[in-house]
Amino acid sequence: MRPCESSISVFFSYSHRDGMAGGLVSFVQRAVDACNARGATPPLHLFVDDSGILPGDAWRTAINDSLADTQIFLPCITPNYCLSSECAYEYKRFEELRRCDGVGRVCVPLFWEDIPSEYFEIRSFRRDILDAVRAINGIDVTSLVMRRTSSRNLMEEELVADLASALERAARWVADDLSATDASPSDADAAKAGRAHQYTCVGSKDRSTFTMRSPAPCVVFNAITDDPSWGDERGFTLIKDVTGMPNTLETASAGDFVEVAQAIDRHVYMVKSFVHHCSASNLKLTAEDVRLMAYIAPGSVKDAMVQVTIQASNLGATKDDPEGKPGAVWDEAYLTCPEGCSFKVAYISGSGRYYNAVRGLESEPFELPDDIISKKGALLGYERLDGRIPGCFAYSGYATFLIMVKAEKTRRSLGIRAKGEKDADWGARAAIGPGETTLVRMDYRNTGIKTDQDVVLSISLPPALQLVSGTTRLYNAGNPSGASVSDAWVLHGANIGSYAPGSNAIVTFSVRLTGEVPSQGVRSTEILAHAVTGDGEVFAALRLRTA
Repeated sequence: MRPCESSISVFFSYSHRDGMAGGLVSFVQRAVDACNARGATPPLHLFVDDSGILPGDAWRTAINDSLADTQIFLPCITPNYCLSSECAYEYKRFEELRRCDGVGRVCVPLFWEDIPSEYFEIRSFRRDILDAVRAINGIDVTSLVMRRTSSRNLMEEELVADLASALERAARWVADDLSATDASPSDADAAKAGRAHQYTCVGSKDRSTFTMRSPAPCVVFNAITDDPSWGDERGFTLIKDVTGMPNTLETASAGDFVEVAQAIDRHVYMVKSFVHHCSASNLKLTAEDVRLMAYIAPGSVKDAMVQVTIQASNLGATKDDPEGKPGAVWDEAYLTCPEGCSFKVAYISGSGRYYNAVRGLESEPFELPDDIISKKGALLGYERLDGRIPGCFAYSGYATFLIMVKAEKTRRSLGIRAKGEKDADWGARAAIGPGETTLVRMDYRNTGIKTDQDVVLSISLPPALQLVSGTTRLYNAGNPSGASVSDAWVLHGANIGSYAPGSNAIVTFSVRLTGEVPSQGVRSTEILAHAVTGDGEVFAALRLRTA
């Protein structure tokens, strides 16, 4: 039975595994009756799931409907409560509704049993919920019992009276908060207006915006600017490199998602899009035929745009104008690469997922069809993918899918510098005299987006220069302090391994000027450096001034 409009709904959330479940329900019902008997507040209506935890949509729908109407949420905190996934669902769901509405909802935790610290080590124990309710001023039955010195029956009556008083205080707060909201000029104006043409409900960043305290009076998606989890919802599409990670909730809910990511060959990226129909829950508006579609830039590109669109058939609908119009909102994430590189992006078939309070947070997520990348798009929803999403943060979710990068054109750099006996630092030019030595440095770096396989470095020396035996050293990630290598590496070329994008190698060696210096004409000599990879080569030259 659902409460009447003039009553205040109390949702009693408890674990059926507690041995005193029947006694708990009776205790709470007595407290509600005692509060109602005082007549100081609107009557309280108690919702109790006293039929047991049963699977099926009908049960979950009844829970969701009751929570949507709940003003006072009364969780009975015990070890079993913090181990129950269903209790966790009820608590999280109410908190989402409370955050969405901003008014007329309050949580009054009933601390029924102490929770020993050894429970914290159990993997399924919801420490986050325990910490959250401990921060709320609730009813601590354990401490009250310890303070009582009366008989058992009298003590029980006193505890019922204590809970009744707490419920009365909560009911007064709810009634006052709802009255203040009803009298708010801004909300009254919004309710009176109720016309879709007053709001821009489509587009990218230029649609009408709202706040958590003042949600939208019409059907619109991702228009809240102070979402506590997402921030400005208009930027609702992000991307992240998830190479080697599973396509799961843990990966999707982790941080480090960005608007622009670096493209790397053969890496896998997750695109994540937030979906929030942000009309006020008390308007009971439902977005219809909600679909999500992704556009991925085709062909070989330097910067790839991944645009995600959320469309509905009744954007702008209000209570007074329930039809609305077909429309969409969209946002983009990007993959980019260095100048001179290019790549293609491919959607990974079967990778689409949709997470919300019904599926994904406590169970397997919805699997989105590959229609996500077609003009048709993929239907979204709440309890099922039927295209219908009610208004409120509690019904929000996020869609994810995977894409892969394939490099088409990559690049690398090669530099060569010298440092003479009298030089303090490396330079592109140096002087060398007869019999003198100069230290030479070759810098190879993979500046592209694809791993360079089998990199071979070599140099060509003019007749006047001689490699000083035993001076060749290789520096790279495996040899950060340098390793002595054969001089033949430099003169005849040597494979120094494979290098991922961004990695580098340095080879140093010394040369001595042994030939005669011309008395006139060109008084310089040149060293040519050469790097060859599996799909390209690059050259660099160093000119040494002879004196």
